[in-house]
Amino acid sequence: MRPDNAEVKLDAMLAEQRWLARLARRLVRDGVDAEDLAQDTWGRALDSVRCDAPRRGWLARVVARERVHGAVRARA
Repeated sequence: MRPDNAEVKLDAMLAEQRWLARLARRLVRDGVDAEDLAQDTWGRALDSVRCDAPRRGWLARVVARERVHGAVRARA
């Protein structure tokens, strides 16, 4: 049985899990905040994953947006 396109995309995204965690740690430098940032990024990414986008570049943009949204929420 051949996996469907959604499974292939999910597997490809999950292959970047450690890279995303390291990126989040570099951006916020606090372990707990980095974990929250990475988890928020996964939530948004998995809702709107695109199969044609370069995974790391796309994830980096999503994590940057999540960081900005988190900073705005923290100030509100």
